[in-house]
Formats: sequence, structure tokens, C-alpha cells
Amino acid sequence: MFVGRANEIEVLRSGIRERKHLHIYGEAGTGKSALLQWACANWHQMDNSLSPVYCDRSHTLRGIVLQISAFLLRQLGPLQSIDKLGRKSEFRSCDELKKAAIPELKQIVSRNIQKVQCCLLLDHLEHITPRIHSQLTMLYERVPVITSSRQSWDIADYSFLGNLAYHGIYLTPKLRLTNLNRRDAFAVMESLGKRLSLHGGEKESLFEQVFHIARGNPGLMNKIIAKAGRPEYRVDGRINLNLIIIDMNVRDATDK
Repeated sequence: MFVGRANEIEVLRSGIRERKHLHIYGEAGTGKSALLQWACANWHQMDNSLSPVYCDRSHTLRGIVLQISAFLLRQLGPLQSIDKLGRKSEFRSCDELKKAAIPELKQIVSRNIQKVQCCLLLDHLEHITPRIHSQLTMLYERVPVITSSRQSWDIADYSFLGNLAYHGIYLTPKLRLTNLNRRDAFAVMESLGKRLSLHGGEKESLFEQVFHIARGNPGLMNKIIAKAGRPEYRVDGRINLNLIIIDMNVRDATDK
């Protein structure tokens, strides 16, 4: 179980058991994806009557409908779509689904999603475009949906420009993930830093500095501790955090 996330896990577990929609939000690195992945790995503790469908490419409409269609193919076998002229297309493999047009995939999902008992977990759902919103509204009407993004999806979220057409998103129950407090952050670093072979004051000093730099952000702590185990970040046998931070800042600037 995640350190410092007992309350969040209970909210998630209750929502799944009650088959309610839930939106998980928080800044980068707070553990949204890790929480969804934990839920999938421990689904037997949630609801054995539902199958989890984890979509890790939910930032695009195609990513959403393609991953759901692949799940439906595994559960139901060959899938069909019918165009406006009544012509049928059949899909027997994931490779065939990858070549399908978005309207075909949307039709496959809408025609078949209620045939299976499932809960959708849509990760990285950062930008709600009208097309994604339309698909999400349809899914809300048919199956339990758990979403995650950095945005809160509250009515005050200006990314939606106050558009009341998005009321379903506004009203979805929310679960916020925040950075860890000092005690929980140290417990996480203790687990992450087992391979560093540090003892006593050196370990305590390192953890204190990492906590201060990362402000308790689990993702950032994980990155720093991982780099701390590499020889290029040691000077005179000791870990040099300045080198790590400089390297990380340079990489972030390059990525942008």
C-alpha cells in the first residue's frame, strides 16, 4: 500500500465498489498514475464482478477508443462497425483495430461497452476537447469511469471557460492527491534508498535535502534518489545533490 495514501485508497476503493465515477487530480509527480496502476494490480480488493480497463494514453480521443476497443476484442472476439451506407467492417486483431478510423472505433465502443462488466480508468486525460467530452459523456452513461489529470475539473477551472455543457465533468466526485508530509516522505525515501548503502547522519542529511528540494513530491523524490545511486553523481565518495539538480534542470529545459 502507498505510504501516506490510506485515505485516498479508501476513497478509490469505495467509489469502485459503489460503481461511481471519480476524477483524480493533482500536480505532476503526486502519484495519480501509480494509484490507478495499484488499483488494477489489487483489483480483487475492489470489485471482482468488474474488470478494470486501464487506458494510459487518454490524452487523445484515438488513444481512448483504441485501448477500449482492444479490451472489447479480447473479451468478445471479432468486432464490427457499420458505416452510413450499411457496409460492415470486421476487426479480428489489435493490428486491424490500429488501422481503423476514429468513427469506427467510437462505434465499436458505443455498441459493445455495455456487453461487459468493466470499469474504465482513463489516465493522463489532460485536455478535454469537445470530441473527448462527447465520448466521455457516452461512457459515463454506460459504465463506471475513473479519470486522472492535473486539472481539477471544477467549475472555476478556466480551461473549460465556464461552459455549462461540461456539467457532467464539473459534478463528478473529485479526489485530490497532494505532496507527502515529512514523515511519509521519509518513509518513501527509506524504501527508495535501500541500494544507496547510506547510514546514520549521511542518510538523514540526504533525505532532509531531498525533501526540501522536492517539497514532498513522490515523483520528484523518486527521480532524485534514483540518480543518487549512480557513480557520476558522487564527489569524493559522497552524493552531490547539486550535480543531480543541475542535470535535472538542464534535461527539463532541453525537453521543453
